[in-house]
Amino acid sequence: MSTKNVALETEIIPALAFANPLETALAANDQFDSRLLPLKAKAADLKVKTKEDYAAIGELLSEVRSIRKNEIIPLWSPFSGVIERVRDYVRQKRQAKENICNEIEAICLPKMKAYEVAEAAATAKEQKKHPEGTVAPEIPAVAGYRRSTTYPITIDDPKQLLRDLLRSYKKGDTKRVQFLQQFVMLDEKALATYARETKDPKKFNSEIPGVTCKKDGV
Repeated sequence: MSTKNVALETEIIPALAFANPLETALAANDQFDSRLLPLKAKAADLKVKTKEDYAAIGELLSEVRSIRKNEIIPLWSPFSGVIERVRDYVRQKRQAKENICNEIEAICLPKMKAYEVAEAAATAKEQKKHPEGTVAPEIPAVAGYRRSTTYPITIDDPKQLLRDLLRSYKKGDTKRVQFLQQFVMLDEKALATYARETKDPKKFNSEIPGVTCKKDGV
């Protein structure tokens, strides 16, 4: 291995601060089963019907969270940094070449599309001169490339769709209502944000029909 490659590898994958890190981590990780599996079984068996039961399962939950935070995560955290650095390095190297590929496509595709459009127009014009036959466009097949026709849209007036939906609903035009409804989506993220802001399920439910808000927790 060249000095350049060694330096590069050191830059991407820094040395860890203990000997045989993977073997040590795997051995320690296996030992968690003897503690976690009994806690899992105990959690499944616990019935929470009294305040004592609640305190007991809460204590069990705190113990599990402590094991995760203070033992499992620190055990594997040295590897996480290395994995992220390697992942980022590989992603950057790959993306750099993919970007060049994308740039080449961005040059080629508009030129090909322009030719396709011009050839289609020329074919249609020629077809009118020879209605008795079939005039095919002279567009060669290209491996890995499929010609397509796009249909871009522009939303000029979203309220017009809603007004038409309301009119159709009032007229009892179920078929039209069902057709238009598929293009009207509720924004669940915005609804959830509003629910958190109001902190009042009763107010929320009275203001927004068709959506139910509940209060979880204390």
